[in-house]
Amino acid sequence: MTPQFDPACVDAASFDHPVDNLRIIETHISWVFLTGRFAYKIKKPVNLDFVDFHTLDLRKHFCETELRLNRKLAPQLYLDVIPVGGTFAQPRFGSTPAIDYAVRMHQFAQHERLDHLLAEGQLNLQDGADLGAYIAEIHLSAQRADDDDDFGKIRSVVSPIFMNYRTLDDLPLSDILRDRLYAQRQRDVQLLRRLRKTLSQRHADGFIRDCHGDLHLGNLVRLNHQIVAFDRLEFDPALRWIDVINEAAFPYMDFIHNGRTDLAFEFLNAYLERTGDYAGLAVLPLYAAYKAIIRAKVSACNTSMTASLREKDITMHVDCAARLSRRTAPKILLMHGFSCSGKSRVANTLKSVLPAIRLRADVERKRSFGLAPLERAAAKPGGGIYSASATQALYQRLLSLVRHITDAGFHAIVDATFLMAWQRTLFLELAESTAYDLVIIDCKAPVSVLRERLARRNAADDDPSDATTDVLTWQLENSDALTTVEKAYRVAVNTDGNPDLPGLAKALLKPQ
Repeated sequence: MTPQFDPACVDAASFDHPVDNLRIIETHISWVFLTGRFAYKIKKPVNLDFVDFHTLDLRKHFCETELRLNRKLAPQLYLDVIPVGGTFAQPRFGSTPAIDYAVRMHQFAQHERLDHLLAEGQLNLQDGADLGAYIAEIHLSAQRADDDDDFGKIRSVVSPIFMNYRTLDDLPLSDILRDRLYAQRQRDVQLLRRLRKTLSQRHADGFIRDCHGDLHLGNLVRLNHQIVAFDRLEFDPALRWIDVINEAAFPYMDFIHNGRTDLAFEFLNAYLERTGDYAGLAVLPLYAAYKAIIRAKVSACNTSMTASLREKDITMHVDCAARLSRRTAPKILLMHGFSCSGKSRVANTLKSVLPAIRLRADVERKRSFGLAPLERAAAKPGGGIYSASATQALYQRLLSLVRHITDAGFHAIVDATFLMAWQRTLFLELAESTAYDLVIIDCKAPVSVLRERLARRNAADDDPSDATTDVLTWQLENSDALTTVEKAYRVAVNTDGNPDLPGLAKALLKPQ
């Protein structure tokens, strides 16, 4: 038998520096040695259906590939590839001739991984939003697949989805669990049939990009108050060149599986607001369910768990996939009120409590003119990006985005003033044609409070709104009151105080 690297033979003497509490993290394809100052990752000499590391040359090649790919996202972590010399009985990291190779990294505190922080209840809503913005920036700068690339085309989408089921089919599972897996597989089949054209269009529109490839919460860490992705997938480009929503689906699913729907939607809203890819919501249920089944497969292959615990864990992930791929009856929530009436505050809370996808009119208006959210534009009523034609185009855009959101089965919140009757009519007609429930959340506060809030907001200069006191005065003099018909959809919220927003969310979820 050819001798192979044995992690049990690694001790403090294997390294050319002091070692503090040597620990080993083992996955199905690698060992990671934690020494205190550095972490060393060695690839197992395996040849599986999805990865081949069985020769020394292959392991060296993929170590170098891993270093190159990960330095783009985490240059502060990834240092170099070093030889592992000595003998298999007494390995020496950094020595030659090489019996193996290791990727050397700066070691970080394992408790700062996002999966650990989530388990300890140490992630808040801002963390979810920060993660969404971070991943959005990665995707916006990622290289796009060429039109003639097979990456992201129907076959490359379908194949990994059903490969997971084939792996699970070969394992000893209970009949009840097999029935659940079969039901989920049928849901995937139906989703794929319905989304076939959409998936092809996603490729044509440039949403297949060179992503991370395995961006679950365990491959994200908080370093110096910043989120950093590591362990980018190196061994199969087809698993890395994917739809950006396929990638965003992993942390979204992880949050939901762990009972943190609020974090899932903080993450998702921040991601979508930065990328503008609301059309991608159409494929999110498919990809989120796919990620849950990946987790089920990983649990199924975890031999360290007892059979009963393994079956329970698989079942939980299959049930999560079922929830993620089922369609719910969406609602359309229109915020209504003058500038600084508290619309954004209410919408911001509702998006994670309902949960829902929020559209911010100020952000979308600026996006359509190529402006960043906090980039200032003259806010004179009827001028510049606030002209009548620009405002008409904005509300048509918001209407189109709401269609994307609700067609995908998500509740939609539109954070805009909706002070003119024609603006509200657009959405009332949409609700009538689709039979979706619609609510007008009418935010109220005294004019003196509006002016005080506006002065504070403009002084802070940290909000996308460009509204000034002149704009507020114009609004007060030129708005259309809600009609009798519209008042039937109205829910009044007095924001001059502490409105019960969780209670409001609960009431909104009741069938109308």
